[in-house]
Amino acid sequence: MKIIYNNPFLVILSINIVLYVFASLILILFGFDIDRLQLVNLMGAVSDKTVPDLRLWELLTANFVHVDLLHIFLNMFAFYQLAKTINTIFGQRVIWPIYVISGIFSSIFSIVFFLISRTQFASIGASGSIFGLFGFLFGCTIFYKLNSVPFPLNINDLLLSILLPISLLFFGSTYININHFAHLGGLLSGFLFGYFYPNFSMDSYLLNRLVQASSVLTFASLLFLLGAVLIAIL
Repeated sequence: MKIIYNNPFLVILSINIVLYVFASLILILFGFDIDRLQLVNLMGAVSDKTVPDLRLWELLTANFVHVDLLHIFLNMFAFYQLAKTINTIFGQRVIWPIYVISGIFSSIFSIVFFLISRTQFASIGASGSIFGLFGFLFGCTIFYKLNSVPFPLNINDLLLSILLPISLLFFGSTYININHFAHLGGLLSGFLFGYFYPNFSMDSYLLNRLVQASSVLTFASLLFLLGAVLIAIL
C-alpha cells in the first residue's frame, strides 16, 4: 500500500500499461475476430450504455484504457510531463485525486453532451484526466496570481511543461476521433480543484483521505471491470 500513496505516478502508469497488454491478450485470445468497438466496450469504455446499464465503474476505467500503441504513448508521455511538474511543486500524492476526479468528470461530461445530442458513443483514453492535470496547474496559477503569492515554479518552465504534452494530445487527434467533451470536463474539474487546492493543501488529513478515497475507488472500479470482462469472455 505504501507505493500507492508515495508513488501514484508509477501506479497510474502501470495500470494503463497493464490494461493495454490485457486488451492485446484478449485480441490474441479471440484470434483478432473481435472488432475494435467491441474491444473498447468490453474493456470499460464510457458510453451511452454506461448509466442505463449501471456500469458505473466505466466512469473511471475508461481513463485507463487505450486503443493502440500510439494512443497510449502520446497520453502517457503527456501524463509524465504534467505529473513531473506537479510533483516538483506539490509532491506526488495529489496526482491521485486529480487523475481520478478529472477522469470521472470527463466521463460525466461525455455522457451528458452525447445524450443531449442523442448520439451513440464509446470513449476511452487518459486524455480527460490529463487535461485535468493541466487544469489543476492553471487553477493553482490563477489562485497564486489573484492572491499575490509567488508561484513556486518559473513561468517559462511551467509553460513548456504544459504546451508540449497538450500539443501532443492534439496531434493525436489527427488520427483518433477526439472527444472534446471529455477534455472539457477534465479541464474544468481540474481547474476548480487546482484553484481551491492551496486553501486546503496544508490539511494533511484531508489530503490523505482524498488520496485514499481515489486509490480505493480506482482499484474497486478495476475489480468490477475485471469481473465484467471475465463474465463476457467465459
